[in-house]
Amino acid sequence: MPDKLVRLAASSSQDVDDQVLFRLAEDFEETSPDRGDEDLDNPFDLAVTAPRALDISTLYERAGQAVPANIQAALGPKRAVLLLHNITPFARPGTRPPRLWGLGYMVRSSNAQAATVSLLPEDGTRDKLAVGANVSVGLSTSGALAIPDQQLNLLSQLPGVSVEAAQLSATADVRFAVALDWRLTVTGVQSGPLDSGGARWNLYQSDDGLLTEHHVLLHTLLLPEDSNDITVHVDTWMRTSARWFGWRKGRHWDYPQQKFTVGLG
Repeated sequence: MPDKLVRLAASSSQDVDDQVLFRLAEDFEETSPDRGDEDLDNPFDLAVTAPRALDISTLYERAGQAVPANIQAALGPKRAVLLLHNITPFARPGTRPPRLWGLGYMVRSSNAQAATVSLLPEDGTRDKLAVGANVSVGLSTSGALAIPDQQLNLLSQLPGVSVEAAQLSATADVRFAVALDWRLTVTGVQSGPLDSGGARWNLYQSDDGLLTEHHVLLHTLLLPEDSNDITVHVDTWMRTSARWFGWRKGRHWDYPQQKFTVGLG
């Protein structure tokens, strides 16, 4: 059963100097001169769900593969975990969504021993994929996520694992026995790891793409091997850009922080 959506309304706002957003806005205006500026009122609510946490060694077992001895030795007293994050902007009734926006998602773990391994989308993802492209993402036993140069040979969906919006499959690939069906839904990305197994994404989108798309963010990390669950704090925000008496301005809205404790599947 899909996790229940938590719908969020903006709690506060402030001016923001986001040069990435401003550059995208200038480029967009050059290609769409007929579009007038919207105001700086935020027309969006956001919805998030508790992240889904999956033990990667268990996924490999379901794919009929054991964790190689050298990888297990390198992991030591740690277990590699895949977190799937979900965020969806909802346009408010009677509003006209802005033609360009920025969306932020930050997750922090309360486990001081956690360490981030990999995440998607990342800064270079947009150079590899077109907006809306579907791709099979390889998942290694150590937690590395990768978009292979060549399409993975998928075998079958993993038995006993049901993940909303990201199908998991076994593969015939020697590097990645498990793959996720994933979709790129933004035109620009800034991302990076945070301390204690955290991650942050700045996502940018224009209205030639997927304004109110459901966005799936992939994140792997290492936890102590005796961990049975993980507690995370999730912060989200939205940004828009418009001209004000000829000057480019940006506005930033924060949404209430959410705390989730999820078991490792």
